[in-house]
Amino acid sequence: MGCWNTWSRQFAVGLIILTCLGLAGCRGTSDSDESGASPPSDAQTLPYDEQLARMVAEGAAQLEGDADVESVVHAYAVAYRAMEAGKAQEALGLFETILAQHPTFVPAQLGQARAFERLGRCKEAIRAYRRVIRNAPNAVEAYVGMGTTYSQWGKPEQAITALQKALWLAPNATSTLYALGTAYDAAGRHRDAEFTYRRLTQLQPEYPQSWANLGRTLIVLERYGDAEEALQKALAADPEFATAITLRGVICDRRGDLDRAAELHRQAVHTDPGHALALSNLCDALLRQDKAREAVREATWVAGQIPRQSWVYIMRAQAHDHLGDHKRGIADWTRALELQPHASTYLGRAVTHVIMGQEERACADALGALELDADQHYASLLLWVIQTRRGDREEARQSLADIVVASDEPAWTRLLVRYCRNEIDAASLMAAADETWKECEACYYIGESVAASEGMDAAREWFQRCVRTEARTFIEYRLARWRLAQSQR
Repeated sequence: MGCWNTWSRQFAVGLIILTCLGLAGCRGTSDSDESGASPPSDAQTLPYDEQLARMVAEGAAQLEGDADVESVVHAYAVAYRAMEAGKAQEALGLFETILAQHPTFVPAQLGQARAFERLGRCKEAIRAYRRVIRNAPNAVEAYVGMGTTYSQWGKPEQAITALQKALWLAPNATSTLYALGTAYDAAGRHRDAEFTYRRLTQLQPEYPQSWANLGRTLIVLERYGDAEEALQKALAADPEFATAITLRGVICDRRGDLDRAAELHRQAVHTDPGHALALSNLCDALLRQDKAREAVREATWVAGQIPRQSWVYIMRAQAHDHLGDHKRGIADWTRALELQPHASTYLGRAVTHVIMGQEERACADALGALELDADQHYASLLLWVIQTRRGDREEARQSLADIVVASDEPAWTRLLVRYCRNEIDAASLMAAADETWKECEACYYIGESVAASEGMDAAREWFQRCVRTEARTFIEYRLARWRLAQSQR
């Protein structure tokens, strides 16, 4: 093929990206000062779809004179479509094929980073985003991606640092503000989150997501009246906005009206079957009412509407497990893994194998989780539990010794590992369990430790306390519930 001139190359690539792919939404952040980024310019405050189109055009322009440029751009388009279709593993392979031949093609570097993020391979995603930033210091998309990855990894403070740098490059970028508000919430900085979301409502007063995010934070702050007001503004902008509907259900849940909560969550699901939070809230409300069969029916209906979304099968698997229908649970965990391999999904299936008495398969799945994400410490803790119960004390000690908790990982994770290593006592762990989910985890691991040293009679109280947290989708809740049922046989 003949060489394009720079202008026609940029025009053609931009056309591919904006009209054929329909790009949307920003992600990402900054992390350290290694980027050498310069202050924002007019070009850097472009809408994100235009920014990415420009990045692709500039990347293609760097290939000028390469006879393969058209096939590279086409391969990028195919990979991007695969990513948008939820096929992150396939997209990753395509991006890596491009980079093997054209290692400086920044759009493929960004695509690779996003694919790692979608797959839950957070450490590799951060490394890939940093590579993008080295080659394109002002790539806001990469900074935002780094931030959302840190949030997914449970490192909100690093996410905040990165997202603040992204805002410096593009001060009114709404997608960055959304991600920053989420990171503030995750870090427990709810007042900062409220300020960020109120800024969004000023920038986008007609956009329901701005009001819904504000409402979510006000729920956390237990200002339910203010939250209801914000959610009503979201619904005034869009009466069928599922996020606002399901968050109104959360308010009912907090006020103890589970029936009304389930009704609102169901309305949100049937308004938007692709709304993962709505289905998660509905299944959680139904499980807490011991209506697992209804949860299965709702998840099955959603699977019929959107059959290729892994999270639908994960939620149905949890409902099957709650019913004790573990064979169907395994089938759904497996289907979710086929659609999108993820460390946490391997861990979920591993727990079901434990409950079924299939400890070797459980160990294989825990190792599968660690292969995808070496920092999936809960997989290592599950190995420790299995090996301790089998009496393999040396292997159990080695599983704990293999856990390396980095200094920038959540303090709670470090405390759990330290407890299991007998470096702190149960009272110290419980003193730090200042949220319901932490109490669930703490009580379970304390129970397993006590069961190993003093027997099940002494551990029963801890497993009962774990179950009383009602954190029904947590692996620790499932295991504690199983342990109690097993002890009564």
